[in-house]
Amino acid sequence: MAGYRYLDDIAISDAAFEVTADNYSKLFQLAGKAMFGIMLDTNEVSADRQFEVELSEETIEELLYAYLSELLYIKDVEGVILSKFDVTVDKSDLSGTVSGSKFTDIEQAPDVDIKAVTLYRFDIKKLEDGYQAVVVVDL
Repeated sequence: MAGYRYLDDIAISDAAFEVTADNYSKLFQLAGKAMFGIMLDTNEVSADRQFEVELSEETIEELLYAYLSELLYIKDVEGVILSKFDVTVDKSDLSGTVSGSKFTDIEQAPDVDIKAVTLYRFDIKKLEDGYQAVVVVDL
């Protein structure tokens, strides 16, 4: 059941993806992978630089938004493409490690750059056997 797919019909000049998972931790891990996968194939990116992430928000939706925004902040400030997302979500708290490689150490140049996570169509919903999130990012 866990996985993600890109949604071509949601936003014309932005990118969108849908993530499904059995639990919130896996949902957040896959959301990070899907978001960075928009830029390039993260399977080709080593995970030699690690960053600790700890966040707390009022709701799970706010937590996902803050988490994805934090990943973009790390990308921009540290100059890295993240490829590994080892985070745990407990209610509305998140902690863990994300890893990646410097832009200068990656052979493949990113196809696009993500500027921000948007609230357009942003949603997390409970499914019969897990959770689903829809995210649109500004390119």
